[in-house]
Amino acid sequence: MLKREIIKAAYGLFLLVAGVSVVSAASIGVSPVRATLSADQQMGALTVRNNGSEPVSMQLEVMNWSQQEGKDVFT
Repeated sequence: MLKREIIKAAYGLFLLVAGVSVVSAASIGVSPVRATLSADQQMGALTVRNNGSEPVSMQLEVMNWSQQEGKDVFT
């Protein structure tokens, strides 16, 4: 169960980083770019900065990623 939650959190962080770079790469900064979670390191942190002068809305979606029969499955 804990492993599933770690995978969900890691995928959610990936979506945040990927989505931010697509939406407004010039005014948003995310650091670090990669967050890796494991059974030994169950928590991580990202710093998100708005370098522009306008407010920016962001959304984070946490999903579970697995593979079944060689195909990616997101739940």
